[in-house]
Amino acid sequence: MQCAFSADELRGLAKLHLPDGPLKALGVATWEAEGTLGAKLGTLLVRKGAPAAPKEYRAGLLAILADKLFVVDLGGAPNGETTLANLKKMGPAKVKSCRLRALRVECTESAAECILVLRGDIELKARFSTSCGDDNPAKAVEIATAIRCA
Repeated sequence: MQCAFSADELRGLAKLHLPDGPLKALGVATWEAEGTLGAKLGTLLVRKGAPAAPKEYRAGLLAILADKLFVVDLGGAPNGETTLANLKKMGPAKVKSCRLRALRVECTESAAECILVLRGDIELKARFSTSCGDDNPAKAVEIATAIRCA
């Protein structure tokens, strides 16, 4: 699927949630929410023999700005899928940041997506899919490279 918004529009969306400064890398990702009330209840129900609660997925932006990684959580993503058009409708955003030096990263690429696993001050397994633009998986590689070089 082709991206419905230009790179400039995506940067504009990111600027609504990030401090001023030049972005070194910016990509759209989805990730599975952990530690939420729904996930905890699902675990309790499974132990009692009831069906598991559905997994909760979040969508947002990952960006490198100066020497920090920013994770902008824009909201729920049904079935772990989203498009750039949906991102504009999500909110309110929750933003977490940490220094690049406080992270370790693994990056796995395939034809349709790239998986970025972050460990350290932020623990996250983010999926960068082509559904948010054909070049979106490459943004995960840019973020991983920036973290490794910090």
